[in-house]
Amino acid sequence: MQRFLAVLLAVAFLGTLTACGGRPQTTVDAQGKVDDARVTPTVPPGQDSLPGAAISTRPEDIARLPIGITEGRFSHEVYETQTGSTRLALAIGKGPYQLAIDRLLQPVDLPESGNVEIGLTVETPGEYRMTLTWPGESQPIDTAMLNVRPVGTR
Repeated sequence: MQRFLAVLLAVAFLGTLTACGGRPQTTVDAQGKVDDARVTPTVPPGQDSLPGAAISTRPEDIARLPIGITEGRFSHEVYETQTGSTRLALAIGKGPYQLAIDRLLQPVDLPESGNVEIGLTVETPGEYRMTLTWPGESQPIDTAMLNVRPVGTR
């Protein structure tokens, strides 16, 4: 079992390294607290685990919603997810920006470029306006709609 977990950790490391362009991925929770997730090194040959390493797993029922933001624009006008837990996977370019989602997310500072994840739990289906602004300004530079539907519907 430990060998299986070690292989799983190594595969996750390679996937994270590839997805993030070899850089750490920044995670922002719904309250705007930043957690820089560092890439976990692979287990050396002959060892079952790294000293002091803990394996973290994400529950499988958390949806992942990719959102592209570049040159002050969302990559799509409408994004869809289901009620429950969702991780917004933001790919950002030519920022910095602030992102807010009506009734769900207070304005969060986003970096100039890179990958950021924001965890949300949405209990009520509906349409939520996502607003992108320049930091310190209130005038939106772009908006998109987050359509949240009940689990099991399309």
